[in-house]
Amino acid sequence: MRPFPEGSAEELRAALLRARTKGEFQRAQCLWLRVALKMKAQEVATALGWHVNRRFQARYLREGEAALKGPGRGGRRRQNLAARAERALLNRLLEAERPNEVLQARAVSEAYEKAVGHPVSRSIVYKMLTRNGWRRVLTGRVVPAGTWAASRLSGDELSPEG
Repeated sequence: MRPFPEGSAEELRAALLRARTKGEFQRAQCLWLRVALKMKAQEVATALGWHVNRRFQARYLREGEAALKGPGRGGRRRQNLAARAERALLNRLLEAERPNEVLQARAVSEAYEKAVGHPVSRSIVYKMLTRNGWRRVLTGRVVPAGTWAASRLSGDELSPEG
């Protein structure tokens, strides 16, 4: 077991006290248990209900306290288009259909596939429409089945907040 630098126990105790999220607290606690109580990685994992994680401990030894402030797990990691590009695509399609402000799902799907450069499933297109504040128009006499309308339009710009 590689030794931790002098003063690590006090530094980690302070990190425990100033942790703002559960994740920050658990990362600091993982290291503090290892340093202050001399627990092995397996014992720390059992105490915290984690799997054995030696990578995080090695990262702390390399980077110091910066390892505790690791990047969050949020974000759209597997996005095809950025949110701004999605809105621009929908605005462009809306301008082409301006008088009725209703879009065919097939046309949106084809434009989306052309923009990303590969085929995508319908669910991806429907999630993109929902994410950008569009809603499905039910089948009726006025609009054909499978159409989408902007439910929150403010001027020419589409936005979920609008």
